[in-house]
Amino acid sequence: GHLHDLDFIQFFRRCGRGLKDNGVIVLKDNCIMVETHAFNLDLNDNSVCRNIIYFRLLFELAGMEIVREQLQTDFPEELYPVMMFVLRPLPARITAASAADTSV
Repeated sequence: GHLHDLDFIQFFRRCGRGLKDNGVIVLKDNCIMVETHAFNLDLNDNSVCRNIIYFRLLFELAGMEIVREQLQTDFPEELYPVMMFVLRPLPARITAASAADTSV
């Protein structure tokens, strides 16, 4: 399964509020690496594969800073590439995100 965009944003906001000082969130997911479209919806298994630029936008909307991102190596070419993201809350946004969890 996958999270719809608003649920994705709210989830990362809640995770950010739950982190201890200097804590991080790690996300590892399939990713579209070309700028042809924002996401791909697979109707056979109801999964979504997001574009790397779209991921970055969602992280920003969730008030997250990308500390590091890395492409997984030695992955089969017939599958979508896998990206790993290390995230932490943006200090200036965590208070605003806490106050308005449902706003985007």
